[in-house]
Amino acid sequence: MSRFGFADKPVVLPELTSSVSRTPAIETMAEVAEAGRELGFVPREVKAPRTRRRKREKRSNMLIHGPERVLVRFRDYADKADVSYWEAIERLLDECEAR
Repeated sequence: MSRFGFADKPVVLPELTSSVSRTPAIETMAEVAEAGRELGFVPREVKAPRTRRRKREKRSNMLIHGPERVLVRFRDYADKADVSYWEAIERLLDECEAR
C-alpha cells in the first residue's frame, strides 16, 4: 500500500465504446429548442456588434483648465445632449458660425 492509502496496483478503467453518440440527433435538438422557446428561453448566441461608420479624421488632444462652474456647465450640456465632448464643442461652434 502506498503512503496515500491507494493500492500499489494500477487502476484499470473500462474501455469506452464508440457506439455511444454524445451529440443528440438533429430532430432531438429541434425538439429541445422548441420546448425551450415554449418555456420562455431565448437564444444566447452573440449578436454581431453594431459598428458606427465615421469618417477617419486626424485626431488631436486638448487639456482645458478653467473655472469649475463653466466646465460643469459644459459637461451638463454634453450629458443632456447625449454627445461626446468633441461633438458638443462642434455643435457650439456651428451655432456660433450660424449667427
